[in-house]
Amino acid sequence: MFLAWVVAALALVTTHPHASFAASGPGPLVLDGPADMQALSRHFEYTTDPEWQLKAADFVAPSAVALQPLPGPVPDFGYTPAKIWLKLDVANGTADTTAWRFFVHANFTQQIAIYRIGSDRSVATLMDLTEDSPFGARPIGSPQLVAPFDLAPGEEATLVVAYYSQGASRITTSIETPESFAALSRINDAKSYAFYGMMLVMIVLAGVALAALRQPVFAAYAGYLLSVLVYVAHADGAAFQYLWPSFPRFNSMASVVAGSGVMVFGGLFAITFLQTARHHPIMHRVLQAVIVSVLAIDVVLWATDPQLLKRLLVVMISVSTLAFLTAGLIAARRRFREVRFYVFAWFAGLIPAVLFTLRYGFGFEPTIITTYDAIRLALLFDALMMGLAIFDRYSHLRRQAMNETLAHVQRNAVLGQRLALLEQGFAQATALAQRREESVKDTVHDLRQPMHALRLSLRQMLSGDASRSTDAGEIEAALGAMEKLVAERLAGQTDAKA
Repeated sequence: MFLAWVVAALALVTTHPHASFAASGPGPLVLDGPADMQALSRHFEYTTDPEWQLKAADFVAPSAVALQPLPGPVPDFGYTPAKIWLKLDVANGTADTTAWRFFVHANFTQQIAIYRIGSDRSVATLMDLTEDSPFGARPIGSPQLVAPFDLAPGEEATLVVAYYSQGASRITTSIETPESFAALSRINDAKSYAFYGMMLVMIVLAGVALAALRQPVFAAYAGYLLSVLVYVAHADGAAFQYLWPSFPRFNSMASVVAGSGVMVFGGLFAITFLQTARHHPIMHRVLQAVIVSVLAIDVVLWATDPQLLKRLLVVMISVSTLAFLTAGLIAARRRFREVRFYVFAWFAGLIPAVLFTLRYGFGFEPTIITTYDAIRLALLFDALMMGLAIFDRYSHLRRQAMNETLAHVQRNAVLGQRLALLEQGFAQATALAQRREESVKDTVHDLRQPMHALRLSLRQMLSGDASRSTDAGEIEAALGAMEKLVAERLAGQTDAKA
């Protein structure tokens, strides 16, 4: 019984949003001012066109095209090769507003056309862009897709949107007045340029550190920052507007280039900063595998299946971030103080990675803060923590080097003291040897006279010369003198050794 209640509750929860949108049914949206996605979704109808055969004229009443209410709060049909058609009936309920803006909250999609069908069944093309359309082909020079249209007070019309995306088909739309659109643009520009400014400052600092210290970790850090900046600028539409406005086909794949750069340089930063080849060889191979996998996916699918490529990279963003964070946690078990900011950085980096995967992989949209605002804040904190991690790491290495230098100086001082003592002892031994040598010379010199006298006495005694008698006293005196000298020298040597 309990299980039946649980199943019924889950069914109610999962089907309630769809039921609410279907229950409202199609009908004209009365415009009394700006209308957000929530207001539009109740009136949107859609159909998919796998064969790309439909035209805007097919939606002129009475239309034979079978349409359905949106299955959710946002047009989201996953990754599909079909062209998607949206139909929205609108009526101007204001008294004086004539100019309107149909605002697609996206910087680019490979195919998008917006039509206005009047009450007289006339079809007007508001915007028609393909992947070959330069930025200047847009009816309004905005980084996002905006189509202006006129709708007089009390007038009714039908808006038809046809689009195709190599990536996710999820788009958010709204209808704005010129004033409300200008206000939104100012807010978005302020947030974007604040982010760009802070990222550029960190990139310049990383470049200066690379030029001064010539350490590979700064090159990886600068590459990561630059990839993040280009990716966010591309998502905002500013990159297409200012960097490559005449290369729409590159803009179609710019998310692949920048996103892959974020993952590749993030992996290189993890390898160089954590020194995984030296400290964590298994994790080193894992990080190398992540980098190689990203590059292999790009090479294999770039020309053959760009849609699958983008879909896989959405998943790889979370996979790579988890790998970078895991490497930091493993290193923190033994070197926490050295890698603490790195761990904080990738904990922050996990937030935009998961949000991005949930949004484009599973259709999740946070209600407290927009996805890209959350991504900007998290990426900014992530980049800042990485910079602090490098600074902290090199401060630690500098302190370690200073301690090693101090210990080396202390060892040299001790060795110097011992060498001085040895030199002093050597000088004393040399002086003693010199004194002994002089003493021996003096002794030999003193022994010559008694030896000479003794030799004469012995020669006379042995020759038997009667004219000269040998005095035994002389011989005894000579021998006594010699014995005395020898005894004195031996006594002096004994005292010196003692």
